[in-house]
Amino acid sequence: MLKKRTTSPLPGVAAAGLWLRNIQLGTFALPLAFLTMLSRDWQQLSAYGLLQGFDTAVWLVVALNGCGGLLVAATMKYADNIVKCFAAALAIICSTLISVPLFHFEMKSIFLIGSSFTVAATILYARAPTCPWSPPVLDERVALLRPASYERSASVA
Repeated sequence: MLKKRTTSPLPGVAAAGLWLRNIQLGTFALPLAFLTMLSRDWQQLSAYGLLQGFDTAVWLVVALNGCGGLLVAATMKYADNIVKCFAAALAIICSTLISVPLFHFEMKSIFLIGSSFTVAATILYARAPTCPWSPPVLDERVALLRPASYERSASVA
């Protein structure tokens, strides 16, 4: 307990779980969204109700957005922010590729170039590089900056 309180970024603050954090963020956003809805669409809400126009496709989009939010939260908790950026870029590429047959979207060459760079960067980042040799030391000041993992791998070889 003492170690947890002294090594935490904010002593005395417990780490919240994924579900609790999502509920907290949703509770913060809900009043603002409700006020915006009332100010913009009061006439239609009073005439037709809150769920007007919600068919199967809309409920599918709502479910996909909810799952996407949970996936982003899990990615941020169990991975790092770079993985989240790659996931967002790949999601944009996938949704664009799906929109080609569905909406007859025509891709431009700049999109193909950008998406190929994104896929290549994702593959290169996913491959964990290992350094079997130690980089040359030019100066003793540079030797102090060398990570210990390089020194261990050099002594093994």
